[in-house]
Amino acid sequence: MKDNYGREVEELWFCYVNGTDGVYRCAPGQKMILHNEFHGQYDEDWVCIYEGDKEIMRYNTKFIATIKWK
Repeated sequence: MKDNYGREVEELWFCYVNGTDGVYRCAPGQKMILHNEFHGQYDEDWVCIYEGDKEIMRYNTKFIATIKWK
């Protein structure tokens, strides 16, 4: 996944939303970008959702079943 850091995402597919599968798509004016955070001894990958330049939410990739790239 390292080669995709900073890349824009079109859809997120989850495997656990209220006990069923779910898909997240951006609303108009939003974008999703894959980011990485290094915490000294481990990394975490996040898909961050932005409205303009402001981050409004994020999803840890360990809870995402599939990422559809833009």
